[in-house]
Amino acid sequence: MRNVVLIVDDMKFNRQILKDILEDEYQIAEAENGKVALDVIEAKHEEIAAVLLDIVMPEMDGVTFLKVMHEKKLLGTFPVLVVT
Repeated sequence: MRNVVLIVDDMKFNRQILKDILEDEYQIAEAENGKVALDVIEAKHEEIAAVLLDIVMPEMDGVTFLKVMHEKKLLGTFPVLVVT
């Protein structure tokens, strides 16, 4: 069952706001950059309902994350919403 929302943002405050809004309806996974988000997706691929993605982040930004997701043919698997 897809019941996990992955929040990808380098700012903990932003992740916490989104978590507070969604945690009554979804399990929440968090990542501080695109690289960590890819690891979470690899581990929880079948459970991900949606990804909330920041664009400007260190290590791997949101645009690069989307390119890698496209290369791995994962982009159509669940919605990715840009929240920047």
